[in-house]
Amino acid sequence: MVSLGFPPSPSSLYILKRGKHADGSPIGDVIPLCQLRRLLDLVPRFNEAAHRSFTDRNSSSYSAEFSLNKYFDKEMFWALNTSIGGNK
Repeated sequence: MVSLGFPPSPSSLYILKRGKHADGSPIGDVIPLCQLRRLLDLVPRFNEAAHRSFTDRNSSSYSAEFSLNKYFDKEMFWALNTSIGGNK
């Protein structure tokens, strides 16, 4: 996932977009469990309405953009709120 820049107002949540190769195939790999640092809460972004085929089990697979929920825990909030580009 790649960030689309600074958080937009008024939500102040970072927007992430799936990375793709030039041929349109997704960029990604299996990450070994020992390399994980923390749990994140990614919320699928929808336009006016979610597609009817989306469910709680498949919406993360088919969504192209996500919001990074910085309010998920206090450590994430403070890390993103005081970093470069965060609200001060």
